[in-house]
Amino acid sequence: MRPRLNAAIFGVLFACGGAQTTSDATPPDTTATSTATATATSTQTGADASTSSPDATSKPTSTAAVPPPPGDRNRFIGGMQWDGSGKRMVLYCKDECKGPRLNVHLWDVGAEAITSVDVIPDTKGQAVRLVSWSPRGNYLFGSAGDKLVVTTVDGKPFTVIDAPAVYDQFEPSPDESRLAWANAQGELHLVDMKTKADTKEAQLHAADAADSHFFEWSSQNDWFLVGSLNSTQWSVFDVKAKKLKALPANIVFARPSATGDAIVAAGADGFVGLLDPKTTNVRATIRKGRTVKAGETPQIAAALSVDGKKLVVASTDLVVFDLEAKSANTIVGKLEATFPAIAAISPLGTEIALESGGDVLVVDTKVATAPPRVAASKLVGYGADGTLVLKGDKLVLMGFRKGEAAWSVKLPEDPASMAFDPSHDRLAFTVAGRLRIVRIASGKSVLFELVSKDKGKTTQVMPIGITKKEDVDAVLRSSP
Repeated sequence: MRPRLNAAIFGVLFACGGAQTTSDATPPDTTATSTATATATSTQTGADASTSSPDATSKPTSTAAVPPPPGDRNRFIGGMQWDGSGKRMVLYCKDECKGPRLNVHLWDVGAEAITSVDVIPDTKGQAVRLVSWSPRGNYLFGSAGDKLVVTTVDGKPFTVIDAPAVYDQFEPSPDESRLAWANAQGELHLVDMKTKADTKEAQLHAADAADSHFFEWSSQNDWFLVGSLNSTQWSVFDVKAKKLKALPANIVFARPSATGDAIVAAGADGFVGLLDPKTTNVRATIRKGRTVKAGETPQIAAALSVDGKKLVVASTDLVVFDLEAKSANTIVGKLEATFPAIAAISPLGTEIALESGGDVLVVDTKVATAPPRVAASKLVGYGADGTLVLKGDKLVLMGFRKGEAAWSVKLPEDPASMAFDPSHDRLAFTVAGRLRIVRIASGKSVLFELVSKDKGKTTQVMPIGITKKEDVDAVLRSSP
């Protein structure tokens, strides 16, 4: 599985004929920008953090808590992931811990008690690389050593897949009926989740040319896209026909449409349109591609909105494409010579952020003015109330309208994992074996750690430095 930060809205930089760099190039466990976390001990982002209005200058007053030792597997949180409801999380030790038993914990967010499961029972001494939920929350997938281990959410073994050199390249279908996975040698497999049969379906590339692949399933579960981290080439696999077909060479960005019956595609030559997933032929052209001159390497950054109805493409200009109306709206006629590396579109599709030349541009599609620029920063993604950027050693929320800082959290070191909840109301990240959850609207946060009870027989998730339950609940509550 490809862990991703803001998976549905992040874009990527593509050069015609060159390698593609994903926006989720590794945000710890959700793959994105290298980021860091606060070590606050109060819901006001306390230690090493400041929560302020755009004009405030509050300073950190507390000190960071001492992290648990890496060898304490019962307490160390290295990786985590929200489930699809935003009400549960899986917490696990990740690469920091090796030993005969690698603990994975299921947490009903806000509760003290957690369920510990041995998701990786057959990989003694191997570090866990990734544990993730299935789309409907019925299974957990664990990657460690040369195996993919599937368990039910109550910890019962389901199946073990021998997958040498898989490097976390797996993705279950939306209905959980199949699991697609590939290894570095290019073998593409499908696992029937009913019969547990594992079948090699195709060869993605020459076996002696190592690569890392990722998958984008159609919502109809009958086909999926195959992308590569070392190439701009996209392919589509037809599950029923059992056929792999390459997309046209000019296509460098591809995602399944919201309806699941078409491929949303963009080319480095400027082409934007819809492709037929069975034939890869162009079904609808929204913008024609241009002739690329000899020696020219045009680049684009693209992002699809959460609802799949809008596509943002940035190159020398910034254009929003309405995929239903098949129309284009130029937002910025001329961007700087430095091409944007990452593009993101807000959950409502009305704001766009571009990372370009070491700065972040925040664009309001409804206001025809020069976009505000956040100097010397990196784009993290969109929360429900603004654009999150990294500026120096701080995580900053930029307000949608004015492009001004609403709050900031000091980041003393890089996190091991980071992810938005499904509603983008909360951001969770881990550092030094602990978990922090930030309420994006207010900047308030809570720091949690695992605490061993009953001489190590049980484990609980406990807030650090928080005594009022209502303060914790104000941060943790999920959106309806």
